[in-house]
Amino acid sequence: PFACYSTDLGETFTEILVDASFNKPFFDVEYNESNNLWYFATNEKLAITPNLITPVWTNTQTFDTNTATTRLKLNPTGEMCAITKDSIWYSTNLENWQKFSVPGYQWRSIEWFDNKWIAGAESSLTQYTFYTSTDGITWIPDNNGIQMMNFVTRT
Repeated sequence: PFACYSTDLGETFTEILVDASFNKPFFDVEYNESNNLWYFATNEKLAITPNLITPVWTNTQTFDTNTATTRLKLNPTGEMCAITKDSIWYSTNLENWQKFSVPGYQWRSIEWFDNKWIAGAESSLTQYTFYTSTDGITWIPDNNGIQMMNFVTRT
């Protein structure tokens, strides 16, 4: 996999050295300021490193295998949600994870907004287009009439 970072707002980029054992592309990244760790998602694993210049990689969680993408989001208290094609994964400590899924739904986006998680879904069922949760465990379906594939929230 190839990943890079910039410290000058995108003027120049530095390649991150990635452990060959990943052998998968990175799909998303999050940085947790409270513990100074970088979290990278492949299509099936969560990889952690404390440093991008000389990274030391640790694998913590194996998600669904053979999924299209994995997206990550940390909230201000350090809880994380990760979505894979078929599931939403939630953790308060980034070690123990709970899985939520609904048959027929493919998860596409995850955001933390207005003190709740928002997960966008794509489905031919079209009954619900997104789910929300305040605790990462109980998810409430809703429908705004459009498929919620990739979205970004701004405060």
